[in-house]
Amino acid sequence: DVQYLLSLDRIYVAVGDGTVTYWRLSDFALVRTIPLCKEKVRSLALDPSGNSLAVACGDGFVYLLDPENGEIIRRFHAHGLSSNAVVFDPGGNRIITGGRDAHINVWDAATLAQIRSIPAHNYAVYSFAFSPDRKLMASASRDKTIKLWDVESGAMIKSLQERGWINSVCFSPDGKCIASGSDDKTVKLWDMKTG
Repeated sequence: DVQYLLSLDRIYVAVGDGTVTYWRLSDFALVRTIPLCKEKVRSLALDPSGNSLAVACGDGFVYLLDPENGEIIRRFHAHGLSSNAVVFDPGGNRIITGGRDAHINVWDAATLAQIRSIPAHNYAVYSFAFSPDRKLMASASRDKTIKLWDVESGAMIKSLQERGWINSVCFSPDGKCIASGSDDKTVKLWDMKTG
């Protein structure tokens, strides 16, 4: 995974060797390598204020790092198996994680108390995306589905079926479609009106 923060001139990269690397955006020079775990680093998310970088790791933990210096602020055990996906809600008040255990877990960003655990999919959760209006969240899974969730209530609204494992999902800027990348070597565009 890759994230960037223009205000700090940084690119953050999740690496399969259990590290996160920090790079300068202006000249692509390596700033720092941060070893976190012995498993793969799966997903990165910046909180909306840019004060915290969440890192989902294959050891089941999520690490919160200082985006400027890479120091570990806190960590918490998010899933019994691998933590595969992490995202902050649009307000930055909650951290949402998806794991190999097929659950979506919701955490209070300030206290790290678990708010909700949803048995969301049949296999590992790989990716999250929010609609531009921030009312919907999409989750993508190895179970070959994209599920759409109401952000406020947490209720599932719709399930879209694919032919292969869905590795990544995102909304178009206008919110009219969803793009998905799958192990069947396809990228699909889904019309939000028809699914």
